Amino acid sequence: MRIGILIHTFEALENWEWLLIERIRACTGLTLSLVVIIDRSNIDDRKDASVNWLFRMQARLESRMYPSNIAMDSEETERYLESIPQVVIRPESQKGVNTVSAVDRTAIGAFQLDVLLQHALGPVDRELAAVPKFGIWSLAHALDPRGTTGLWENIRGEKVVGARLLQQTGDPGAIKVIDEAFYNIHWSFYKNKRLVEEESIDLLCKNLTLLEGGRVGIHGSGSHYQPERLPGVLDMLHYQWKFFNRFSGRMSREILHRLLGVRYTCWTLFLGDGDFMETDPTSLQPIALPKGAFWADPFLFRHNGARYVFFENYSYQDKKGKISCGRLEQGKITSVADVLDLEYHLSYPFVFEEEGEIYMIPETGENRRVDIYRCREFPLQWELHASAFEGESIVDTTYFRDENGQRWLFLNKGLADFCNNLYIYQIDSLKLENIRPHRQNPVIIDTRVARNGGAIFRYNGQWIRPSQNNAHGIYGYGLKLNAIQKINLEEYQEETLVSIEPDFHKGIEATHHLHQLEDMFVIDGSYSWKFCNYSG
Repeated sequence: MRIGILIHTFEALENWEWLLIERIRACTGLTLSLVVIIDRSNIDDRKDASVNWLFRMQARLESRMYPSNIAMDSEETERYLESIPQVVIRPESQKGVNTVSAVDRTAIGAFQLDVLLQHALGPVDRELAAVPKFGIWSLAHALDPRGTTGLWENIRGEKVVGARLLQQTGDPGAIKVIDEAFYNIHWSFYKNKRLVEEESIDLLCKNLTLLEGGRVGIHGSGSHYQPERLPGVLDMLHYQWKFFNRFSGRMSREILHRLLGVRYTCWTLFLGDGDFMETDPTSLQPIALPKGAFWADPFLFRHNGARYVFFENYSYQDKKGKISCGRLEQGKITSVADVLDLEYHLSYPFVFEEEGEIYMIPETGENRRVDIYRCREFPLQWELHASAFEGESIVDTTYFRDENGQRWLFLNKGLADFCNNLYIYQIDSLKLENIRPHRQNPVIIDTRVARNGGAIFRYNGQWIRPSQNNAHGIYGYGLKLNAIQKINLEEYQEETLVSIEPDFHKGIEATHHLHQLEDMFVIDGSYSWKFCNYSG
């Protein structure tokens, strides 16, 4: 598939644009065939005096507070970009629409593009949009030269921030939305801006790949895109009041944590009998935590008639987690012992049995790979069985074997945040020697439902996938229980049946993990604050 990209200059490219170019370069089936450069003598929409000074001041402040976490060395990518054929165009703006001469359109048309990615200008005339086979595609934030992405969601107090992939063709009508993605909101609009810019690369590349494989109907009934208005001075004063209020609150929390040992994210476990789907969660009581630690990501297991729970045991002093295991006796967790304690952070100990062997897939994202361990002596001795995805930071890997015996890995990964994208892979065995990606990867791009939140279980004849609901600016804010309706290498569909809010126990502000095992279950919850000192 032949791709073109419309930009101002190489020097004006931002970090996320270099990342996108590298992704296109590395993607099989996509070829960057043309760079269209705007002659800025006629038009320059990167400098817009209509944005008030208060916004510009706030943007400068937050850009220093929240630079990109993704280092990008653009030198090699720039050399690659310079090797691509270039066409310089001289657009003119007429009533808010940018027009291009017939000569420029002919020059672009000679490259027989399938898609032209627009990273500059605003709406263009229908004649230019008709040149590429599938029109002009844009991420909405790329058409916002004033940099207000993520601002209005904060002002309105929304739960998440959205990203939209847009299409303009030669057909009459407004710009259409091809696809959308959703990300957890932060109280800094500039941090939201960075997140949307970097993470929405997946949204664009996914749909380009689907288009290349003939698996997406671009001319479907997409909704129409309406850009936000510019913020006024009163809008910015309202935003700044919220921003500095949240900022001072965070500073106060940090002082109380250092002086008094107050911890504002302290996870604990709630045990229950029966089916969670038929249980009133307000009847659950938290277990007592040891000092200086929190427990999260619990997985239940039966062995020789006894019941066990494996979990992340996080030390505030060491600032990392290890995998521990305890025995369940009369509603309590006893005989707690460490199972895996390595030099890097561990969590999400997915424990399961297959063909007489016991395995565990802990989260080893800091080690940049997925590891499967086999149990040598239950529950304390484990050995490395297989590894895959070398060099990739992956979290919360969930293994699932469906009713047809097909084996699947559900996992989460991303550029800047692990909560937004759900990937699925089919495997032949737990040796991880043959791994086939799902054709729609990432199958979900939505922070409200993408990240795994426990083992897939059976309820009323349906497979239920627990997932995190990351919203309201809180990691692991809530849980969703989703019924898997279809799964194969071409399609994945699920429907949310139940949403669980963190309101079932006093002081809980988040709940992000559930494991249902036969007639028992365990769920976790995070206190909004708790005294968790380092002693004991």
